[in-house]
Amino acid sequence: MNDVVFVKILAVITAIVFLVILFRYSSSKPDPESQRRKDLAALARKLRLKFDFKSSFELANEYSFLRWLTRGDISYVYNIFYGYYSGYAVTVFDYTFAAGQANYYWSAFILKMKTNFPDIIISHESM
Repeated sequence: MNDVVFVKILAVITAIVFLVILFRYSSSKPDPESQRRKDLAALARKLRLKFDFKSSFELANEYSFLRWLTRGDISYVYNIFYGYYSGYAVTVFDYTFAAGQANYYWSAFILKMKTNFPDIIISHESM
């Protein structure tokens, strides 16, 4: 009888230790997107800009004069930096849109100046 009780206690202790280890392992894996948001927030503080990681459908509409912001069926911006840098109003954001079965991801930098320039898209070189 003592051996049976000892084995049951040992089994319970082993199970508890296993669950604690499993919980710590599963909770210690950082979510890559949440880590990226933390890094972006730290960068925004360093640059003295405001940062908002939430999605915004309105910002894409605000800059709709940029033709590429009107692409796709569903489009929104996220990871938004905004404020003043070196005396200029700046907005930096990630942008995504869906077109058919494909999703596209872009990043944008907008510098507001008192002069009009055409929009420029910088992308990888075609091979």
